[in-house]
Amino acid sequence: MLLELKDVHTYYALSHILFGISFGVERGSLVCVLGRNGAGKTTTMRSIIGLTKPSQGSVLFKGNNIAGLAPYQIAQRGVGFVPEDRLMFHDLTVKENLEIGARILKKKPGVNILWDLDRIWEAFPKLEQLKHRKSGYLSGGEQQMLTIARTLMGNPDLLLLDEPCEGLAPLIVKMLGELIVKISKTGSTILLAEQNIKFALDIAEKGFIIEKGVIMYQGTAQELKDNEEVRNKFLGVGISKKGD
Repeated sequence: MLLELKDVHTYYALSHILFGISFGVERGSLVCVLGRNGAGKTTTMRSIIGLTKPSQGSVLFKGNNIAGLAPYQIAQRGVGFVPEDRLMFHDLTVKENLEIGARILKKKPGVNILWDLDRIWEAFPKLEQLKHRKSGYLSGGEQQMLTIARTLMGNPDLLLLDEPCEGLAPLIVKMLGELIVKISKTGSTILLAEQNIKFALDIAEKGFIIEKGVIMYQGTAQELKDNEEVRNKFLGVGISKKGD
């Protein structure tokens, strides 16, 4: 197991958000965390990357407990995080943003470099076309691609994607899904937090449903697609069949 959360409790001040979250992500897998807005998806991601430190429980990454470490220390150990708000350097070009993403490699001796600029241009041809454009002038979809690509430049062992579909047009969402699957097929391990249930279950192998800070259901993506009762109870949605 590459990542394993065990009985994780997380608070924002006095507000108890996660209540004993436990689940694991196997190396090379593409896994999603699903839930309504406010269910605890983003807090789960923040607890893993160290932006919000768990008050109880452990976050095991490669068998070592990283709970309580600073975000930069967790990143140096091989966890890449793509936040919902697509943080980037708007006054720098696409290429300059990517080069900044690669600097973390200097503090990761012996890392297997899978992603460099050439590989990024191959996987993200649109970004190569825009490499001299300042990132502040990119569209929302282009900024999302850049944020993912910049994180990959750090060659993480685990890629965390928090609500990557947020605010994107349906056509861009479809392209993003194809891109994430393409990244996964390189051997990358991906944990995705998402409200767009159809998007997540179409690309993920396994899913966890979180509700009020508790894991309520887990299963393969197909099991979740087939279980309308669970989806309606915890997610409040069905999944339209082709042709509907």
